[in-house]
Amino acid sequence: AGCLESATSPVNFVSSDFSKTDECHFEEQTTINVVFDSGSTNLWIASDLCTTEPCVNEDRHRYAHSVSETFRAIPNAQNLDIEFGTGELRGTQGVDDFHVGPFTVKHQTFGMIAEEVGEAFHTIPFEGILGLAFPSMSANNVSPFFDNVIDQRVLKMNEFAFYFNMDEAAKVNETPRNNA
Repeated sequence: AGCLESATSPVNFVSSDFSKTDECHFEEQTTINVVFDSGSTNLWIASDLCTTEPCVNEDRHRYAHSVSETFRAIPNAQNLDIEFGTGELRGTQGVDDFHVGPFTVKHQTFGMIAEEVGEAFHTIPFEGILGLAFPSMSANNVSPFFDNVIDQRVLKMNEFAFYFNMDEAAKVNETPRNNA
């Protein structure tokens, strides 16, 4: 499968430390490094609504919802304030398409980070959190990202894996085997 190229494709996120970031390039999108979190369910992305550090640090990327042709605001969206073990995120929810390599998940509801609270956000260079927990834990009963991957039949097989390497000499962005 090839990469989908479109000016309407705003975000291509990769997991920090686990994926190759240069498999697909979209001219008008942002590559967001996310942390997979087994203790939460929602997808959170640093957005242009966040105007303070660490969101605006030089080494960080932010999603710009105003330039996305596929972004949809949620009518009467509530502001969320979610506490994690290492910090807190505040923001509202929106809907957009997301890309992981050549795969696209359409109409994903996600948290648009407007404020990051906690030292972890200052010391670890990531721009989002992709929750892996149960749907029953989801804020506002949003369908989790991987549930949408399954429901939309994005992958040939509903399999997902992590690769951990304790060798500091290993390259973070080594090309993974493509068995999708």
